[in-house]
Amino acid sequence: MFRYFLKRFDNRRPGLLGDIIQKFYVSEKFVLEYQRLRPELDWSRKTWEEFLDSLSSLDRLHISFAMSTVLRGRYSFSLLNGHSCIRAKKRYLDIGTAYAGFLRAYKEQGFEEAIGIELQERLAILGRANIDGLDNTQVIVGDFIQDDYSHLGAFDVVTCNDVIEHVDDAIIAIQKMSGMVADGGTLCMEVPNRDHINFVASDGHFQIFGITQLDRDDAALHYEAALKADRKNYFFQMGEMYELDWYIEQLARNGLNAFIADTHMIGGVEDVPELIAGLQRAYAEWRQNLKPHLDPSLAARLTEAVESYIQRLEQDFSGIKDELSRKRFEDKYLRSFWTILAIKGGSHLKSGSGYSRQDEVIAIEKLEADIRQKDAQIAFLNEQIAQMRNSFFWKFSRPLRFLGRFARSPRRAYYELLGAWKTRMRRNG
Repeated sequence: MFRYFLKRFDNRRPGLLGDIIQKFYVSEKFVLEYQRLRPELDWSRKTWEEFLDSLSSLDRLHISFAMSTVLRGRYSFSLLNGHSCIRAKKRYLDIGTAYAGFLRAYKEQGFEEAIGIELQERLAILGRANIDGLDNTQVIVGDFIQDDYSHLGAFDVVTCNDVIEHVDDAIIAIQKMSGMVADGGTLCMEVPNRDHINFVASDGHFQIFGITQLDRDDAALHYEAALKADRKNYFFQMGEMYELDWYIEQLARNGLNAFIADTHMIGGVEDVPELIAGLQRAYAEWRQNLKPHLDPSLAARLTEAVESYIQRLEQDFSGIKDELSRKRFEDKYLRSFWTILAIKGGSHLKSGSGYSRQDEVIAIEKLEADIRQKDAQIAFLNEQIAQMRNSFFWKFSRPLRFLGRFARSPRRAYYELLGAWKTRMRRNG
């Protein structure tokens, strides 16, 4: 262990380059290639934090996502391993691999072979730079929907993270991915939740109000009006977004038993009134500042879609009566991303892990038992926290706690930071 840290210390690079490598474990070649592709950015900054401060909010979102690619891959492996979803470490496939951080992460965990498929040549160049020097690891450029990849055979783990919402035909994508999962293997998909309260107020791709509630054609028109960009770019980048049950049903049709990992929860049921108030503020701001500039028919459709969403949200919130209805509400409105784990021939699944409705009661009963078991621990921790809040250490440890959350889940930590910043800006007028 000491040699490992000593080696990392000896290999440190000065300035921003070294800071990024140290924080995110990406390759030096990857960072240099990213700099070459984005020369308009201020790469002269000395630290990652200074560099982030120099970026626009949209660039900050996209670049943080790119640089955290290996950390997200490590988290993915840890999640699957924790749910006993990794039965063998021979072959791994990543669909829409982009920056190939998942390939690096799974190789460092002992997989013999790692393959990524990427549609865009520009992203494939970055991905190949990131896996430079890794044996039995490759990035293939191609269209997963149109091209035939059956010759690649079956894989122990197939991942598709933040990709399924971008494809033209999600049904075909799920069919083909399911067919490449070995018996006993796992398909893991991370899918953005179109109905998450914060994403309706400002979506995770373009930060546009209400766009997730529109069909693809209207969303493209809204994108064009909000960003003054060609709607063709939207069609190139985005497909349709579906509800959770749709994905579960499609996986079941292809012979996979799916369940939802307990991830990406932003807020709890007790925070819903505040989240709804934030959505209402964003809606009022849109009506005042942006609605007058939209085509009237599009503005009317967006108004109807958002008001219908708010009505459903409030009805479902008032309809929470028990643990089952609470869980369904959380999955629909409070998970920013669904992490769907789907296993082919799931005889080894833990009891209660399936998502079928008949098994939900079993899962809830297990959840309630776990909560009761941890009540005493939580009470003790609350007492300790109450004592610490006024201490000197507590006041100056917030940056460290944020960095800890960022290391575990960069995307979630970034959205928390972005949400806090937006809230502060609104309060300050």
